[in-house]
Formats: sequence, structure tokens, C-alpha cells
Amino acid sequence: MCSSDLDRTAIFGDLGPGHVPLLESAGGFVHRWDPVLAEQARQEPTAVQLQQALDDLQKLIGPMHDLSLRTNHVVAERIGERNDAVRTNIRLGIGLTLFQGLLTLLFAGLTLRQVRALNARQHELEALADSLQQARLEAEAANLAKSVFLANMSHEIRTPLNAVIGLTHLQRLEPLSDPQRARLDKIDAAAQHLLSIISDILDLSKIEAGQMQLE
Repeated sequence: MCSSDLDRTAIFGDLGPGHVPLLESAGGFVHRWDPVLAEQARQEPTAVQLQQALDDLQKLIGPMHDLSLRTNHVVAERIGERNDAVRTNIRLGIGLTLFQGLLTLLFAGLTLRQVRALNARQHELEALADSLQQARLEAEAANLAKSVFLANMSHEIRTPLNAVIGLTHLQRLEPLSDPQRARLDKIDAAAQHLLSIISDILDLSKIEAGQMQLE
């Protein structure tokens, strides 16, 4: 029998025989209602069953509370007795070696603390270096993806925009009324402005890719 079993036996012995029927009642409650109230139950409990379970639980609350209080009291007494015995043994064992032992423990504690601090600092620096490296790789990948996206988008937009500009130019060669020509002029101006913006985006992509050439 292990020491924990002995402690439980001693504690239950101090509680008296009255706890045995209470524990049996608690076990009977679990045995009766666990299949009904468990999450794996085949069907939801009825209101009558819930009320019966609540009534049975109410009968156990008061006695279980009293048993818990008695148990805590007994455990506190046992802990107090054990603490008194430990303190007595410590006083008998300290003697003349107390000062030397304290100095040894202090030196060992300081040394261990310093070693742990250095190891923690090293781990922090390594983690920081890894995170910076990962952040740099992610930033480079994101920047490359952005440049590729801008270049592809600009080319995709520029192609239909050139068609708009060309068709506008061809339409202006035909006889038109003044309102029609004014609308075509506005379309052409807007298309030219948009084309200028797209050209600027392409230039930005070239600069980021290191392919910009001055003319």
C-alpha cells in the first residue's frame, strides 16, 4: 500500500463511518443518472427525469458539503502535524553546518541563475534572428508578387485601352456633329489620362525590378 493510500485511509478513519453511506449514495447517483445525462445518451432526458435528477442531487448537496468541510479540517490538521514534524527535524539537522550550507546554496543559485540568463538570452537572440530572416523572406516574396501583379495588371489594362484610343481616333475621322465630337474628345482625354497612370505603374514595376532605363 502506497503512502497516498495510507493518508486517505487515515483521513477517512478520522471522518468516522458516516461517510461510507454518503459515498455509496453519490456513486449510486452517478450510476443512475450518468447514462441519462451524458453527452452520449441515446435520447434527450425528459423534464420529469431532469426534475428527479435535480431532487436526488439536492439530497446530496448538504451532506457532501459537510463531508467536504470535515475532510478539509482533517487534511489541515494532518498538514499541520506534518509541518511541525518537518520543522522539528530541520532544527535537529541544521546545527553548525547551516552557515556553510547557506553559502553553498547561495553560490549555486547565483551560478545557476547566471547560466539560465545566458541561455535564455542566447535563445532570444536566435529566435529574433530567425524571425527577422523569415520576415525578410516574406517581405521579398510579397514585394516580388506585388511587382508581378502590377506589371501583369498594367499590361492587361493597357491592351484594351489602346483599342479604345485607336477606335476613338478612327471615329473622329468621320463626319460628326459638335456634341458627338465633344463626347469623343472627353473619351480620348480620359483614356490618355488612364494610359499615363498605367505607364507610371509600369515604370514603378521596372524600378523595383531594377530594369528601368533612362531616355
